[in-house]
Amino acid sequence: MADAINKPSEEYVEIFCRYIYKNGRRIYPKNGKSFHFYIRRK
Repeated sequence: MADAINKPSEEYVEIFCRYIYKNGRRIYPKNGKSFHFYIRRK
């Protein structure tokens, strides 16, 4: 995951979500409007 941040390439896509589910509960970000993370393309 760290290599995706340091070396952005066509291999990864940045995803934005207003909320995420963790342990069956919906979690909203405290600071900002959305969460973002990188996912490897198939």
